[in-house]
Amino acid sequence: MNINKLIKANLLESKNGYIILIYEINTGICLYEGIDVLVNQDLFIRYFNKFCLTIKKGKVINISRSLEFKPIQSPRFISTTMSNPNIGVLDIETFINSQGFSQVYIQILLHLKVFL
Repeated sequence: MNINKLIKANLLESKNGYIILIYEINTGICLYEGIDVLVNQDLFIRYFNKFCLTIKKGKVINISRSLEFKPIQSPRFISTTMSNPNIGVLDIETFINSQGFSQVYIQILLHLKVFL
């Protein structure tokens, strides 16, 4: 089977390098699309599908991939029992423990409901 009868390759020259397009002849579906950026005579960088290959003298010397991360969203707080969500209850009590030392007891109540 001759691969040249199944695919068609286009090499388009741009000002910094080449754009490579390879199509399946019967359907016209693009099988490969890449950009080669010439750095010098021995070195070029090939970009395709969020990958980046650095090629020097015909050997791959570096491979990198771009990743996109979605930012972490803050949860929304909605008050369920108070009209003002900035109001809470802070209760501080002091007492003397069984060994005769003063101690502090703190209780904080916030009436918030979290929706993710």
